[in-house]
Amino acid sequence: MESINRKRSEILHRATIQPVDLAEAQALGRFLLYEFMETVSDGSSEALSHGFFDMEDAPPWDTWFWLKGDTIFCWIPDSHVSNAQAGIDANPVDCIHWAEWSALSRLINW
Repeated sequence: MESINRKRSEILHRATIQPVDLAEAQALGRFLLYEFMETVSDGSSEALSHGFFDMEDAPPWDTWFWLKGDTIFCWIPDSHVSNAQAGIDANPVDCIHWAEWSALSRLINW
């Protein structure tokens, strides 16, 4: 995780991309939680999401923006919400689920 964060930071810095503010992020996508220690490797989320989630129920790594404990916080653009929802619906253990933006604000202390 540390190396992914470092590499992503380097790429964004070189590209001079500015972070999106919370209001814009809310308007353009949804907030997803992935609890990676609760996953099952049955492939149902992967199959029904058309590959959005992988075999371990993980969303694409480039959607990840925060790690706290055993939870990875993700931002899912609106264009991928329907595939993500199909994977969530297929998941038997609730290790991937939508969360409210207000919960994110409390956890990160924005």
